[in-house]
Amino acid sequence: MDPLVSASRLRPLLDSAREILGDVPIYLKDQILNEPVESLKKGDCDFAIGHLKNKSDPDIEFKEFCQIELLPMISKNLLGKEKLTKQLLDRVPNIVVEIKGDDTNGPAVSSAQKWFVSNHALKEEMIIEGLGWGRLSQSKRISSLKNLELVKIPLSLVRPFKLEIHFMRSLRKPLGPIAKRIWESH
Repeated sequence: MDPLVSASRLRPLLDSAREILGDVPIYLKDQILNEPVESLKKGDCDFAIGHLKNKSDPDIEFKEFCQIELLPMISKNLLGKEKLTKQLLDRVPNIVVEIKGDDTNGPAVSSAQKWFVSNHALKEEMIIEGLGWGRLSQSKRISSLKNLELVKIPLSLVRPFKLEIHFMRSLRKPLGPIAKRIWESH
């Protein structure tokens, strides 16, 4: 599953799975961006929760799960006393999570310089530390840090981005009776 998915959004699915499965182990693995789909295609998992770029993929069945809004943020320390302008954003790195196998690497941004990181936690930490700016999710985990150390970049300079998250399964791997009940319960 994509680590941007909060536990509160995951709870109904896990409660349902636990009700169906009882006290058996459930394994969750963080994977970013297109990695959950790749795990499904390789047969490494029964279900995936993440972004599905190609909704017409003949191998994947999906259901809407949630939508995550990524807000453009910059550290107060990086901003200092300067006015937040396009020119300032062009001078500092835009920190983005690298999408392996995708040459676009997310929505277009105004920054002339990009720094690519391998995960959301590192991106978040770098933005909070004032090493650049980027889009962050509205998770509870960083909400207090955002209020103290981060400033939302105005819509006129950088637009937020909504990431659609899907509950997915491979159509190449038949569902057993328990997996079918979990799939149908969501």
